Parts: sequence; structure tokens; C-alpha cells
Amino acid sequence: IGILVGFLGIGLYAFQAASIGQSFSVMGVALMVAGASLLSGSLLGFLFGIPRTLQQERLQEPPANKQNEGSARDRPASISYQVNTNLEQISDWLTKILVGVGLTQISALPGALQKYADYMAFGLGGFPSSKAFAIAILVYFVVCGFLVSYLWTRLYLAGALRQADLVAVGALSDKLTEVENKVSEWEKQA
Repeated sequence: IGILVGFLGIGLYAFQAASIGQSFSVMGVALMVAGASLLSGSLLGFLFGIPRTLQQERLQEPPANKQNEGSARDRPASISYQVNTNLEQISDWLTKILVGVGLTQISALPGALQKYADYMAFGLGGFPSSKAFAIAILVYFVVCGFLVSYLWTRLYLAGALRQADLVAVGALSDKLTEVENKVSEWEKQA
């Protein structure tokens, strides 16, 4: 609803232009800026919202001594797999970098916003309110994108990943059972 309200605000702002052609031009620029801001905010929300996987430490088997060392065939094979957490690690690194850079560069933010507003004012019709509206579009849609993506990631992505893991474990379990049955058949035949 918030995104739609923002788009409605863009439409209302654009119709202050002198001609319908200029209104559509202003609306097109504003919608593209809003879309880019929404996408940027969504990426940030996704990075900040990626769920963590709880990893359990694997127990190390003690090394076999010479007396108990049997043939490789006598020892049970022990292979365990863990979830790949590269995306979590990248998200964690990028989040820390963004927060760190953001905190160190916060004093430069007003100047950067002023440059952005000056640049965008002409594309938004050159009205007296164009600079303020450019900043409003940027901030509004970055925040909307962040919130939507963050909430989606936190509420739905964890469940989807959990479901995918269950499907993968079930398929692996089915294959393991199939292999065990084949080995049993071969042992009976032997």
C-alpha cells in the first residue's frame, strides 16, 4: 500500500506541469527514480534480512590405533554434509561494510543529497519543489523497498530454505536406502 501511495504522489506531482507532455515526462523520470530507489532498498533489505543457519559443530572421530585398524571395508563410512553458508557470510560482510562506511560518511550525506537534488531537479520539471521532491522520492522508495524486502526475507525465505533442505535430505535419505538395499542384495548373492 505504501508503494502505491508513493506512485500516487508521483502522479499528483507530475500533473502540475504546464502541458500533458511535460507531465508524462516528469512522471516517467520520477517513476524511474522511484523504481531504482525501490530496487536499491530491496537489495539492502535482502542483505540485512538473510536468516542465519544454526550450525552444529561436527564431532571429530578419534584416530584409529594400529590394533583396531581393520580394512577400509570393515569400517563404516561416515560422511556428513552441512548447509552452504556463503550467502550468509557475504550478507554479513556487506552489512558490516555498509554500516561502517555509512557511519564514517554520514557527515557527507547532506552534501551528496544536495548534489543529487540539483541534478534531478531539471528532470522533475524544474519546479520550485523539484529538489525536495527528488530527495523525497529517493528516501521514501529506498525505505519502502528495504521494509518490503527485509520483511519478506525474514518471514518467508527462512521457511523456503528450510523446506528445500528437508526435500534435499529426504532425497538423500531415499538414495541412501536404495544403496543399502542394493548392498544387502549383493551380500545375499555373495
